[in-house]
Amino acid sequence: MKYALGLLLIVVSMGLSAQENETLLSFFYLKNGEVYATDSFQESEDFYTFIEIRLGQIVLPKNKVQKIIPLIKNQYVRLELRDNTVYRGKLVEFSDDVITLESDIAGIVKFDRNSVVGITPSIDRTTISNPNRTRYFFAPSALPLEKGEGYYQNAYLLANSVNFGLSKNFSFGGGVVIPLFFYITPKLSFPLGKNVYAGVGLIGGSTFLPDAFLAGALPYGLITIGTSDNNVTVGSGLGALWVEEEWFSTKYPVSTVNAMFRISNRFQFITENWIAPFEERTEVYYITGQDIDGNDIDGYRFEYDDELVLALSAGLRVVAGDNASFDIAPVFIRVPNTTLVLPYLDFVYKF
Repeated sequence: MKYALGLLLIVVSMGLSAQENETLLSFFYLKNGEVYATDSFQESEDFYTFIEIRLGQIVLPKNKVQKIIPLIKNQYVRLELRDNTVYRGKLVEFSDDVITLESDIAGIVKFDRNSVVGITPSIDRTTISNPNRTRYFFAPSALPLEKGEGYYQNAYLLANSVNFGLSKNFSFGGGVVIPLFFYITPKLSFPLGKNVYAGVGLIGGSTFLPDAFLAGALPYGLITIGTSDNNVTVGSGLGALWVEEEWFSTKYPVSTVNAMFRISNRFQFITENWIAPFEERTEVYYITGQDIDGNDIDGYRFEYDDELVLALSAGLRVVAGDNASFDIAPVFIRVPNTTLVLPYLDFVYKF
C-alpha cells in the first residue's frame, strides 16, 4: 500500500492548489446571441436566477440558454471601461467594488467595478472549454454532465462508449470492447459546496463469449475538489466478480486517485491511477497416504497471500475544440509477477 499512500499525498496536495482556480464569473450564452454575466446563480427546474453584473436581477428560462461557461480565477479576460478603453489580462479578483487584473504589460491593475461596462473571455487568450470534464482517461469524476449533454469516446478503435446526462444530477452510459465485453456506467452526482462534488455510481459489465463467461460490478463513491479544468478526485468501492457460476467479492476496496490540470489553452495534464489490493488463494497439494493398490492419495489445502494490482498513468489531453479532444498516455500496469507499460490513446466528441 506504500504506492497508494505516496500517490494519494502527491495528488491531493496538487488538488488543494487547484482550488485557487475558483469560478469568479459565469457567462450565460443565449440562443438569440445575448450573453449575460454573473458571479453566482441559483437553479430551479425551469429557471436560472441571478444578479447580472450590469442589469441587476434576471430570471432566465432554461430553454433560452444555449450554454454556460465559467470564468475561473487567473483566466484571461477583456475588460471594457465607460471611456471606451480596453484592457486584457488575468482576472485576479472580482468583488462588489473592485475588479483586479494582472496585465502582461502593466502588472497588477485595479478597476472600480462601476467603471466597467464589459467583461468577456479574452479573444487573445482563447478559452476552449474541456469537452470531457467529467472523466479522466476512463475513470469518472464526481462532476455532473448537464441535462441533455453527452459525449462519445473511442479508445484503441475497438473500445466505444457513450455517456448522456438524463438530468442535472444523473447520467447514464455504457460501452463495448469489440469483440470481448460490454459495460454500463450510471452515475449520480451532486454538489457539496463551492467546487466540491460527491458522486456514486456503478461500473458493471460482462463478456460476450459463452465459453468464457465472466461478469463483474464495481459500485463506487467519489469526492471531487476543483473546477472543470483543474480538479482532483478520490474514489473507492468494493467489487464483485462472477466466475464459473459463483460470485466472488473483493476483500479490500478498489480505489482511484485521479487529477487533471490545465497547463495551457490546448493542453491538460491528466493522471489516472487504480489501486486494487486483493487476496490470492493458492491450492497446495500434498500426499496424504496410499490406497490399497499402493497409489498415492493427494490432498490439498489453501494458502492466502495479499497482493496488489496497480494501473498508473500520466499523460496529456489535447483539446481540439469545445467539442473534441484526444488523450495520450503511457500506462504502468503491475500485477503479481508481471510489469507492463502500455500506450493509451482515445478520442472524445461532445454532443
